[in-house]
Amino acid sequence: MLRAICFSKDRPLQLEAFIESLMHYAGLKAGDISVLYTSSRGISYDRLIARHPDVDWVRETAFQRDLKSTVEKAKGYVLLGCDDVVFKDYFDLNTPIRTLHRDPLVFGFSLRLGTNIRFVPDVEESGDLLLWDWRQARNEYWRYPWEVSASVYRAEFVREYLESRDDLTNPNRFEAYLARDVAADPGIVPPKLACLPTSRCVTVTMNRVQDEFPNDFDDSAETDPKELFENYQSDLHYDWPKLFRWNNKSVHTGSEAFHLARTVTPPEKSYAAGGLAPAAAPRNVLLLRARILYWRVMIAVWERARRHLPESVLKAVRRVANRRSAP
Repeated sequence: MLRAICFSKDRPLQLEAFIESLMHYAGLKAGDISVLYTSSRGISYDRLIARHPDVDWVRETAFQRDLKSTVEKAKGYVLLGCDDVVFKDYFDLNTPIRTLHRDPLVFGFSLRLGTNIRFVPDVEESGDLLLWDWRQARNEYWRYPWEVSASVYRAEFVREYLESRDDLTNPNRFEAYLARDVAADPGIVPPKLACLPTSRCVTVTMNRVQDEFPNDFDDSAETDPKELFENYQSDLHYDWPKLFRWNNKSVHTGSEAFHLARTVTPPEKSYAAGGLAPAAAPRNVLLLRARILYWRVMIAVWERARRHLPESVLKAVRRVANRRSAP
């Protein structure tokens, strides 16, 4: 019912963490993961392909055509992902599938959002889900309905979008062009998004492998793609289990969340017998509601204060709010 499609360029070491953390925490089989990849500068994916031969490896020759054929393999739903994403906790992929199947007003299911992410909007609880009108959200992450880092969408919608254009030459355009259209006319997609109470992944922005879109990344550490490839060839790996249940405050983090290791030891699996869902853990409903209330108050205070504070103070507040903390 669901196929994960990951975009990758020059990042086999990081892609390995995406694949293995997704398989471990969601129970997804390798055969249900497609990787649309390209490489340059002598960087090779051969070592990773040999490690995971059952993954559907698609070497990019014409991006839009290759993506169309890959989406055709998805029978109902697609999880769109990028190679700089790392999963950090168990989750049941049946949850986004059920949500999108039952509620046509929900456009996408985000795995990168949760009450641990700053500026939670006015949300409604529905069992183990959070639902919100993305058009009313104030923070950029919460009002951005179309993204290719870690969200689940209906495969039919993605197919129709790909058929409607002929200028999608890379993943950045694939995301940016529809995001621009939605910003101009929010009514072209459904009004709601959904997520779990806490985020299940984080984007670790250590390097940039394209020059068309000036995405921010942390260049404070030696994490050039060529150098990381050489580390990978020397049998070093991204120690993604170190991020297990990290309480990150932003969907993006920098190199402080990146650790190399010779041996990667995943957390002990705890799947319920007979299904993909992890064994149920007690849910602290009061804590969840307290987090939601906290962000409602903080947003109200911020909106009132920003009208009266000088720009220099506002910039200082933003710097503090964006300060990253290591896991």
